[in-house]
This record gives sequence, C-alpha cells and structure tokens, in this order.
Amino acid sequence: MRFLRTNTAVILTVGPFYDAADGVTLENSLTITNERITLTADTDAGSAPTLVLDNVTGATSATSNDLNYITSQDAGLMQLELSAANTNRLGRMFLSITDSTNHAPVFHEFMVLPAMIYDAFVLGTDVLDSSVTQILGTAVSSPATAGILDVNVKNIDNDAASASGTVTFPNGTVASTTNITAAAGIAVSSLGANVITAASTASDYLVEMENTVWNTNVSAHTGLGTTGANIDVPTSSVSGGTFTDADYGIIDRGTAQSVSSTTIQLRAAAAFSNDLINAATVLIASATLGTGQSRQITDYDAATDTATVDAWAVTPTGTVTYRVFATAPASATAVPDVNVINWKGSTAPAMTGDSFARLGAPAVTVSADIAAIKAVADSVDTKATNIQGRIPTSLVSGRIDASVGAIATDAITSGAVAASAVTELANGFLDATMSGHTSGGTVGGTLNSAAAAADPLAATVGGYGPGTYGALLDDMLDAAISTRASQSSITAAGVVEAAIKAKTDSLTFTKALELDVNIQSVNDTTVSGVGSAGSPWVPA
Repeated sequence: MRFLRTNTAVILTVGPFYDAADGVTLENSLTITNERITLTADTDAGSAPTLVLDNVTGATSATSNDLNYITSQDAGLMQLELSAANTNRLGRMFLSITDSTNHAPVFHEFMVLPAMIYDAFVLGTDVLDSSVTQILGTAVSSPATAGILDVNVKNIDNDAASASGTVTFPNGTVASTTNITAAAGIAVSSLGANVITAASTASDYLVEMENTVWNTNVSAHTGLGTTGANIDVPTSSVSGGTFTDADYGIIDRGTAQSVSSTTIQLRAAAAFSNDLINAATVLIASATLGTGQSRQITDYDAATDTATVDAWAVTPTGTVTYRVFATAPASATAVPDVNVINWKGSTAPAMTGDSFARLGAPAVTVSADIAAIKAVADSVDTKATNIQGRIPTSLVSGRIDASVGAIATDAITSGAVAASAVTELANGFLDATMSGHTSGGTVGGTLNSAAAAADPLAATVGGYGPGTYGALLDDMLDAAISTRASQSSITAAGVVEAAIKAKTDSLTFTKALELDVNIQSVNDTTVSGVGSAGSPWVPA
C-alpha cells in the first residue's frame, strides 16, 4: 500500500515488468503504445468502484498520464504520471498496466490521504488537527471561548492551588507569559530571565510605558548624573513650559520637495527672500540614504525655494525631512584669537613677545597691505586680460596658431629641422633657375661661368674620360663611406694636392682649354721631329 496526497499531481514508479513467457526475465525495451493503463477508486459507499483511467493506451508525451522507462535504469521500472484530477478523491485506488503479449500484468495499490494528514505523516510539514470531545471518558463541556479549553486548576507542582478567583503559583517559576492576561487573575511571584520579550509586550503596554515616562514630573528625578538632571532645564522662558523650534535656533523644518547632489528644495511654504538664509545650516533629519548630513547654505533662490550647498557626501534619497538652523554672520570687526598647535605638520614653536616679530610685522596697517596686494592683483589681471586679447581664441591641432616675429640665436638646430624640410631646401637650391643667380663673385655666377666655358664639372656624371679629374671625382663619390680615407690620410692627400697644384700652375694654355705640351716620348719611345710637313713626329 502506497500513500498519495489528495488532489495533487504525482509521478509514480511502476513495475517491475517481467517477460510474459517465463515471468522472470526483466523487460527493459517494451513498446509503450502497446500498454493499457487502468486505474480504479473504491467508493466505500456500497457502490461499484469508479473507473478513473479506463484501459488507456500508453503514451510517452503530451498526455496527463505519460508512461516512460526511468532514465538509466535496467530493472524493468517505468514512471507513470497521474494528474491532480486523477487523485481528487480519498481512499483506496488500484492500478493495473497490461500487455498480455509481452509481459506479465503489473499491479499497485494506493491510499489517497487528506492533505493535512499526508503533510503531517509523510512530509512532516504540518501537524494533525484534533477535536477533543472527551478526557478520560468524560465529555468536555463547551468552552466559554471557542477553541480554548476551560481548565480548573487543582494542583500546581503537586501543591494545591489557592481558592478560586485568584491562582497563586506556590513554588513555580513561569517560564513563559504566553496567554497569561490580567483577566485570568494569575499572580506571578517570579519570572524566568528574558521571559518578557518584545513580541510578548502588547502595543498598548508600550504606549502606557511611554506616556508614564514622558509625562512624569522631572523635578523628582534630578539626581547628579541622571538623565533627569540632564533634561531638567529652566522652562520659565519657554511658553507653557515646552520648547519651540526657535529655542533651538531652528528657523524652518519640513519635507524637501527635491534634493540633488548640491541643492535642496525646501518646502513650498518656506517664506524666505533671496539669500536671506545664506550661511544658515541645513540638516538632513531623515532620509532613505544620507541622514545626519549637514551643509552650510551658500545661496538661496526664493522663487524656487532652492538652497545651494556644497556637495553632499551621499545625496539624500527617499522622503527627505530637514531642519534649517540660523547661523550668526561673521563679525566685521572682531578678530578671533587663534592658538596654533601645529604648523605644516610640525609642532608650532612657543610664541613670545610680539607675535608679529615671528611673522613679520606689517609696515603699515593690515588694511593698507591688503589694499596694496589688491592693487598688484588688479594690475596682473589687467595685463593678463591684455595677453588674453593677443592669444588666438582657438587652437589648431592642439597648438597656438601664431605669427613668429623673431627666433633666438641658434634656436633652430638640426634636430629641430625635419628631414622633409632639408629635402625641400636642397631641391629648391638645385632646381633654381641659373639665370637668376649670375652675379660676379657668387657661387651661382662661378658655376654659370664654368658651364659656359665647358667646365668638366658640368658634364654628366659617368661621362668623364679615364684619368680625368671628373672620372676620379665620380669614382670617389660612388665609393662606400667605409672605404674613404681617415682624417690623417685626407690631410696627407691635401699636401700632395698642394704639390700637384704648384705643378699645374706652371702649365701654359695658349689656347683655351688646350695645354701647351712638348712631347719627348710616347710609351717610352723617344719622339723626333717638329710636327711640320718636312719634319713629322716619328719614333727616333
């Protein structure tokens, strides 16, 4: 017999399913659609059982009575779903699952229980409800209060109870005050520790306690160091012996219309003119967040009831109530005495004699010094304004777009000049038209004269004949830098060059660009003759 909870859907384990032939072999792969499911319920009313499921064909899904093998089992066990409508009854139920061709019939019996009994017996989530009609065979009389037994207490802890009307607990200590009321007439001589809890004290009791405390005359409670002494203040100057907001310096209170990170909008009825409450202090009396913060009002706009303050540490949220306290303005004449204990993180030295001797006494009055400082500041401001007027109003690529009138000596270095600028300059020099640079004595004039005289330097690179200075220069320019001579070699070459120049200076050019030469031999062969028709040049 298995228990089910009334009117509750459930998934049941059914089986095992055995082979129809031998009744022993487990069947783990039956065809579900071959199964026939029948569920009956006994009525116990002298009538025939009720067919809850009448030979229903098995299905694996999309029905109220899906039948499937239990996942990963190999014991011939299936699971069957029953709906809440199937179990909406009480008493015995009988289940059969058949497929005569493939397996032996499967049977199960169930008892459907009331929800309270099932929850108490099976789940343990409830307790049994009981209706007591007799105690030790004697009928229980109807109680004066429904649901509460009338009890005649004869003995408590084996001691006889006192006369009716008042019950005295002789030697007992009440561990709980639950259901003990004044009307019960119980006199409690002692209570256990912490018996009276917050939950056991009624709200009217708390009100009575509060009224008693706050309405007690404080004059009888003024002992030194007591709370009464601390709150026993003269009330003769207070109307009716009570305090008003004015007595505490409160000039306004209420619920804020709104609050931002740097403002608070006072109640609409706050009647202050513009800036009237500047320098007053506003306190957040209550809020979801930000309670207890106070700030000095730096500006007040009467048109919107808005007070500006320094930013709140936490912006008040929720329903925000506030208090505005009047603050005395700073004195225009009185100078506060200041006792400097620390100066810039170090203990301040003792001050003796005239304090100004350590700080430097002003040559004239402080007011005059301040006036002088203001004059300098005004001058600086004027000059700054003048400079500001000369500075462009916007930047170009993050830089000031300005016309440079002068550059300091040697300010432009090789590092300051981009490679593109060098290239542009070189191209400008080399691509310049020669005709515009032919003044006498200039580099342009010299190059122009040389070009006109067919100077070899004007020839195309690579077009010099072997042994010419042009060919030599061409070869030297094409040589790798690593093959060039050291400084000492260059110096030696310079000496040789000077000697060569001395020789070439003695050469004669009767005709331009043609050297006067007296040839004595050719390829180590002596030449004779004078080069005339009668005496040609021939080997000697």
